[in-house]
Amino acid sequence: HPVIFLRRSLVKILALYSPLSTPVGRGELKIEGSQVELINFELEPLWQMLPFTTVATLILIGILLFLKDLRQYKTASPKQLICIFLLIAGFTLTHAITFSQTRFRLPLDPIFIIFAGVGYSRYLALAYRRLFGQHNQQPAPVI
Repeated sequence: HPVIFLRRSLVKILALYSPLSTPVGRGELKIEGSQVELINFELEPLWQMLPFTTVATLILIGILLFLKDLRQYKTASPKQLICIFLLIAGFTLTHAITFSQTRFRLPLDPIFIIFAGVGYSRYLALAYRRLFGQHNQQPAPVI
């Protein structure tokens, strides 16, 4: 059924890009005949998602700012950018069709870190301008 397929694909995409590691806990399967029961399930600590949630926010902001100011970037050709976005889209589609876990996203993390750097540098520049005012013509510090 197409709707069930799309729903399951969305769940797989969410698992792929989730700040929580998948699976989200540990337990034991108890099998009796045709019945399968999960027992002694323990949820992983939720504080573990905080670092990636922060980075994921920066990644999202960085991608949006990068796309907004795409015409400013003279060093990257449109073909290079299309290749990067096709790689991410193909990777996501592959895992939406097959199966997915958070750890399968790791090969894409360096690309996402670059986008997070764009978001972080723009945030620092904005904070620098607000802190020292617009009259100060010194460039924002690069970290």
